[in-house]
Amino acid sequence: MARQPLEPGEYGVITVKPFGAGQFQARTYYRHRNGVYSRPSATGRSREAAKAALRKKITKMATTATTGTVNRNTLLDAIAAEYFETLEHQAHHGDMSPNTVRTYRSSWKHIRPYLGALRAFELEDAVDVIDEMLKDLRVHRGFEETRKAKSLLSGVCGFAIRRRAMTQNPVKSVERLGRSAAEKRAAAEAVPDMSVDEIATMRHGLAAFAKLKVTATDQQGRRLGKRGAVWADLPDMADASLATGQRIGELLALSGLDIFEYHDDGTEWHLGDDDASDADLLPGRHIAVVIDAHIVRVKGAGLRRVPGRKSGQVGITVGVSDWAAPMFLRRRAAAGAGPLFPATGGGWLDGDNTNKRLRQALDHATLPWVSARVWRKTVGTLVGHELGSEATAEQLGNTPKVAREHYITRRRIATKAASVLDVLTPNAQVRPNIDTKSTKEAVNHAHSSDQHGVLSGETVGAAGLEPATARNSETVLPN
Repeated sequence: MARQPLEPGEYGVITVKPFGAGQFQARTYYRHRNGVYSRPSATGRSREAAKAALRKKITKMATTATTGTVNRNTLLDAIAAEYFETLEHQAHHGDMSPNTVRTYRSSWKHIRPYLGALRAFELEDAVDVIDEMLKDLRVHRGFEETRKAKSLLSGVCGFAIRRRAMTQNPVKSVERLGRSAAEKRAAAEAVPDMSVDEIATMRHGLAAFAKLKVTATDQQGRRLGKRGAVWADLPDMADASLATGQRIGELLALSGLDIFEYHDDGTEWHLGDDDASDADLLPGRHIAVVIDAHIVRVKGAGLRRVPGRKSGQVGITVGVSDWAAPMFLRRRAAAGAGPLFPATGGGWLDGDNTNKRLRQALDHATLPWVSARVWRKTVGTLVGHELGSEATAEQLGNTPKVAREHYITRRRIATKAASVLDVLTPNAQVRPNIDTKSTKEAVNHAHSSDQHGVLSGETVGAAGLEPATARNSETVLPN
């Protein structure tokens, strides 16, 4: 009678033979999930130890893949490449931000030299190597880059587990990655806020640089022409950020339809409600901006306006200070249903290119420390100091905790309590029920009290401990 074939995932009779000095080797036939047979083996110091080692090995083989593009022998670098293809697919269908994929690809460049040459089954036992990598990255790249690298590596390992190339995620076993109090303070202080005078200087510098770019000619005597509009828009872009506190990528996604007016009572005003022009702002009306999209660059598809704010956050609507209303109305009238800050061809502006232009303009204005993040921090600080962290969170679209930790600069000087502490002035009138000894008696009492632990330069009365010179009208203060 023919031998019955093994079921997928089953192994046959284990045979044990001596294998070198003091060692035994156990072997068997194993049928993988795809029907392919192999002959795994394991060694031990006794027959039973060799069998136990082989059973453990088979158990691990049963839960891992041996064929396909990703299996237990695949290099981590190749697994990461497959993982990124999956992320690109998710980004294409709107399940993930393309910017997140770009960030992960950039972070993989830091991981690859450490772990890229390890195979999937080797990485499972490389917790110590991962620990060392994270420590090294933290020293040379900082906390944020290390945090991103850890998150990415965990995602790659999770992908390998889903492809049955690994049985456990070694990243979950590494040391906890926490930010120290000093690192939190440094991160909060890394982005400063601007003073009113600095903002005025910046506005002047941006306007001057924009005019220079628009009017300048190249070696052939040609000007930028229509291409200069993206430079001329920089001052308005700065004002839009300072008026709302929103990110550049979200401001670039604004269209004319995202700007609307509302009455003092909060009700929305619609064009046609009265005879006012779309570009006018009558008394009793204000401007609000809907922030509910951002611009991303999709691989192979160019720029795309993605619904929702950064990181999939829900949209918000923010009121605008009246000083910025004319600018928003002017741009709304010009934009219609198109971009509020259009590119030369009328489409959406690229965030990276816009930040490069801002960097060039701000450097020319001798403000190398200023960026769009500084504008957001400035808004958060101003609102936070006057209205608190909850109002800041509502304006910026964050939680109060994030607002406190990242967007509200601590006051350099505590000023509010000064008026309250005025009651402690030394010129305050003495209450009538206080025992007012004569100056001479008070001084004599002070001298006689030296024996009892009271300093000779002080007196003790009903009002408490006071300098003796405060009561001696004859004492001459030194110059």
